[in-house]
Formats: sequence, structure tokens, C-alpha cells
Amino acid sequence: MSKKVLLASSSLLALPTLHALKMRSDLEVVGILSTPDRPKGRHGTPSPNELVEHLSTNVLEIWKPNTPSEILNALDQANPDLVVVIAYGRLIRREALEKVP
Repeated sequence: MSKKVLLASSSLLALPTLHALKMRSDLEVVGILSTPDRPKGRHGTPSPNELVEHLSTNVLEIWKPNTPSEILNALDQANPDLVVVIAYGRLIRREALEKVP
């Protein structure tokens, strides 16, 4: 039985780890937890971070929670056995940390 893994990141630095996780037969990557779109450019148009932009054609589920309660909801939906965090860019509160063994 494979373990379900959620990757929490907003940086391209996570790509090598994501690829390594996907190659493992004992792990199933269930999605990406990333930061919400942020205003960019002169007009402040909301744009995804570099990781989400890179993975836009990927079949993985991507959650972009705005609040701590939305992080908890994303964890409930993904139901991971393990969360790998690489340059997530936001504080992950104790309640969320305790949700995953």
C-alpha cells in the first residue's frame, strides 16, 4: 500500500523533489499545497507563483489556501500520510502540523 504525499511549496526548488517522489512506487503524490495568486506587474494582476505556473498542465490537484482554516480544509481533502514542505512561504500553524502524523 502506497503512502499518500502532499507537497507544500511555492518555489521551483521543489521540482526535483516532486519528480523524485513521483518516481517512487511506494508513494503517491496526491497534490500540491501552494500559496494563493499574488498581484504582479504594473496593473497588479493576480498571477500564480512560479511552481503553480510551471505545473499548470500537470494533472495534480493544486490547493492555494488563503487562511489557516483553508489549509486545514486542503489537508482534509488531500488526506495525506506525509507532507513534504519546501519553500512554502507561509506559516503553517500547529493545528495543521498535528493533522498529519
